[in-house]
Amino acid sequence: MKKENKVTVYADLNCPYCYALNERLVHLNAVQAVIWRPIEHAPDLHAHTFTKKDRQELVSEVDDVKAKAVDVALGLPNSRLNSRKANELLATIIRAHPDKAVNFRTAAYRALWQRGEDFSNPEILEQLLASCGLPNLQVISSAKDDLSEWQCAWELGQFARKIPSLESNIGFKILGLPPIEQLKTFLLDGKTHITRFKDAACAASARYLIAVISDKQSDWQKPKLLEAISCCNFYTSVNEFLNSLSESSNVDLIVLNSLKQDPLATIRQLKNLTMTQYIPVVLLLNEVSEKIQIDAYRAGVAEVASSSDNEEILGHRIVRQLHFKRYTDKLYELAHIDVLTGLPNRREFDGSINREWKRRMREKGTLSILMIDVDGFKAYNDTYGHSKGDEVLRRLAEVINSCVNRPTDLSARYGGDEFVLILPGTDTEGAKLVAEFIRTQIAVHNIKNISSPVRPYVTVSIGLAEANKTTKMSMEEFIAVADMALYKAKENGRDQIIVAD
Repeated sequence: MKKENKVTVYADLNCPYCYALNERLVHLNAVQAVIWRPIEHAPDLHAHTFTKKDRQELVSEVDDVKAKAVDVALGLPNSRLNSRKANELLATIIRAHPDKAVNFRTAAYRALWQRGEDFSNPEILEQLLASCGLPNLQVISSAKDDLSEWQCAWELGQFARKIPSLESNIGFKILGLPPIEQLKTFLLDGKTHITRFKDAACAASARYLIAVISDKQSDWQKPKLLEAISCCNFYTSVNEFLNSLSESSNVDLIVLNSLKQDPLATIRQLKNLTMTQYIPVVLLLNEVSEKIQIDAYRAGVAEVASSSDNEEILGHRIVRQLHFKRYTDKLYELAHIDVLTGLPNRREFDGSINREWKRRMREKGTLSILMIDVDGFKAYNDTYGHSKGDEVLRRLAEVINSCVNRPTDLSARYGGDEFVLILPGTDTEGAKLVAEFIRTQIAVHNIKNISSPVRPYVTVSIGLAEANKTTKMSMEEFIAVADMALYKAKENGRDQIIVAD
């Protein structure tokens, strides 16, 4: 007897591809054949200003879905929405009222993608709940845990990052919005041909980026398993690849493919450079001996394979390395990024200031830091509550981060309601301009604060310190001096900048 197929769908309410997928499932009367797991492709997207570029990407996505799914009615919403509350309610319904989950999910999708309604608005959400026979529904405590578990399963699963994903109970996967006949086959059999990424991608999605270093591009045959989840950039030498890198480069894997130059020397070169030492390297050779494998692994390579190996086996080995890279990237993020604000945390600041301090001493250059503290934050929390206080910290983090544009600058959460900026190569006058820009931009946001003795809105005090070639103090003393300047700013009346002596 054939085992019943069940498909798990990881989908985002903010994604038009996921909306179209849900509409097709409704049309096929196949909603009961899937296990729906609401996730967010870009959890921090709504926290940032919706820019002209974001608008262009949204228009492009909607046009693409219209072209791929002419059977689906689709409008253009004004922006991306904060889907967190809607997802929490959907998770609650999935657990407590599973018979209503499809109705609410479909109602939320249609509200945004057909009528352009803002389901982050509590009134709109209440209307959607009432239409499903669930007025005044409250989020249950386990809903957030469920969402976190599903988000983690999706992020760490062997999918492309930030892309609609389906997985059958027999282990096969399909990505994004497949053609309708392919969707039928997958729902029925639990497997189908691999979907090309171009049939599935949304603009907010990001594929794995593989750097292939090969004497000839034609020598590299990308395994089919990688077609849907990755893109490749080709380089004829390691120096060409290294020259293309920048601070914002996000290479996930390096493939050395039958190079004429010494592969072991190339591996050692890559592993000795800060920008590439943590990127996994796969070495492909025409002939693989035990000695070359031992030497390559000692040099730091992740995988050694023959270019004549079975294509699917090679694909699985590369996917495994990509999966491991994603996992380690996630661990790094958890260790170095502040969960509340999304800024680098104190640990990341400590490492960065140490590196910049050593560079300043080596180059006899200039380094400035800004210590920033929210004025009367305890009183704000007492007046408005801790959830509003958290929102203020998130908004201030966004403002502060937007005021520094150089790749060498670093804005971080120092702890509590205190932030810090590292400004390499910047003297006191330059740092004062940045500090004043931050102070005025926060004022422009006019975040109401009736508990403030200074202004009717949220303000900050800033302490500034500069180190140059004549500075004799230690790094720890440098930070302490900036902190003392900050507290002098608070003692002098707050909402001001004080430069350390």
